[in-house]
This record gives sequence, structure tokens and C-alpha cells, in this order.
Amino acid sequence: PLIRTQERASIELKERMDQGRALHQAHGLANIVASLSPGRMPDRLADLTSIEIPTLLISGREDHKYTELAEKMQRALPNAHSVSLEGIGHAPHIEAPEETSHVIRQFLDEVSG
Repeated sequence: PLIRTQERASIELKERMDQGRALHQAHGLANIVASLSPGRMPDRLADLTSIEIPTLLISGREDHKYTELAEKMQRALPNAHSVSLEGIGHAPHIEAPEETSHVIRQFLDEVSG
């Protein structure tokens, strides 16, 4: 379901993603999953309370796990803003680059204004 939302990506982007995936090697992917899997990483949510800089959290609403995590992070971060993009899955920057860029620009305008 998370990757299904990437069906809306342009043909050119899909081709670039396929080319990148073709370069992956099994042992490298296994190492990434083993070391960076959220299930294996320590919970640092409580540490976020000390981060005072403005923080933008972007998730795709169809990626329920990361949207929920972004909401938890927003509650822990004293100066955070969370945006969940409707109809988007695991990779907002790939699935909706223009909308993601707009959200980032708007956030930067607000914090620098």
C-alpha cells in the first residue's frame, strides 16, 4: 500500500527509481534494514523536548505509521509543525514534489519572516 501511491509518479521518475533499485545489492539492503529499522533503533522521543529550533515534519497520510510518528514528534518538539499530505504514501518528496516543496517554502517563510 505505501509504494502503490507512487504509481502517480511521472514515467521519468519511475525509470530513475527503477535504475537506482537495479544497483542495489542484497547484502547492502540487509545491512540497512538491520541497522536502521525503527524497530531496532532506541526510542529517542523524550530527547526531542530539548530541540528548540523550528522543525517541519512532513508525512504522507497513507503512511499511517510515519504520520502517527510525526504527530508524536510534534507533541514532543516544542517548536514543531507537522504536515500530513492527503493521498500520499511513504515518500512525499517523490510522490508529490511540488506540494512538498510548497509546504517547505511556506514553513521557511513563516520561520524567517
